[in-house]
Amino acid sequence: MENMIPYLHKRQAMAVAREYGFSKETAGILGQSAQWTDWHRWNKCIPNAATPSTTEYGEPTDPKLASQATSAQLKEYIAQIQHSPSSERLVWLGFAIHLIQDLAVHQGMTNEEHAVRTLSLFFNPDWNLRDYARARKLLRRFMDALHQKIGDEAFDELRQSAGARPLNNSEREKLLGPTDFSLRSAVFGFMQKVFEYIFAKPERRRVRWDLDAVLSEGLR
Repeated sequence: MENMIPYLHKRQAMAVAREYGFSKETAGILGQSAQWTDWHRWNKCIPNAATPSTTEYGEPTDPKLASQATSAQLKEYIAQIQHSPSSERLVWLGFAIHLIQDLAVHQGMTNEEHAVRTLSLFFNPDWNLRDYARARKLLRRFMDALHQKIGDEAFDELRQSAGARPLNNSEREKLLGPTDFSLRSAVFGFMQKVFEYIFAKPERRRVRWDLDAVLSEGLR
């Protein structure tokens, strides 16, 4: 599962948090949490806004079902932000931010297509300033909607997150499960996805979701 470079997830999450009045310390915790999807959900498509593929030649499964599942995942994160203990709310907010970042940048493309695009200087989605601008726009929309959904008092509590601290490794694994990322599996997985994409049927290679519809449904 390839993604935006982890530190870019962190930097953009922190920038948006500061824009919405989060303290420097809280924004730092949130930025760290926004990276954890890549450590604990590396092999899962939906938390990374990607369309899963069949086992043969990387052909996408139903993109509509994948986009609907991504909207449902965002709804779940919002519910966890609302109902989790205070020490965990920033984690789920970070996961929601990560999902929206990947939604804006990857637009639902399969991991096979993403792998091939990362080999290109001009078409790599992880280094596209236009896509970063789109991500910032979608993140603002998300933050505004979250504020409206949970109300002023709860949003202020989230911004302040009094006493919040980064989870240690034991706490993080208890909440999120063990990490599923390894450098070796990532490298070999990348090579496999490039190979699968080469042999995919041309009409099944390109997947792009309706980003507005996915986000609107997730915020409903």
